[in-house]
Amino acid sequence: MNKTQKKVQWNHLWSQQKRKCYYCRQMMRKEHGYPDSATFDHYIPKSALLRGYKDDAANLVLACRECNRLKGDTIPGEQGPVIRRGPYELVPNSGWKWVGAGREGYL
Repeated sequence: MNKTQKKVQWNHLWSQQKRKCYYCRQMMRKEHGYPDSATFDHYIPKSALLRGYKDDAANLVLACRECNRLKGDTIPGEQGPVIRRGPYELVPNSGWKWVGAGREGYL
């Protein structure tokens, strides 16, 4: 993907996701260097391409820097780290789970 295509994809995702992180749904900022800064994330990581996954623009999402870091090189749905953000945690094979104030349930 060249620079122009990246910019078009960025703007499309920024609008489609309504400035919210794909994983934690927190509002993001465009400025770089903050935990809530928007970053491109390969939903299926590049390393998985070696395992037969296909990479294209549909594989990109915008994630806050912190979620992108926590997700790392895992494939959603595979065993991987639990991502905790506020009262939610991203549980492998389950999705976002509410874990606050004695209540539990999935989004």
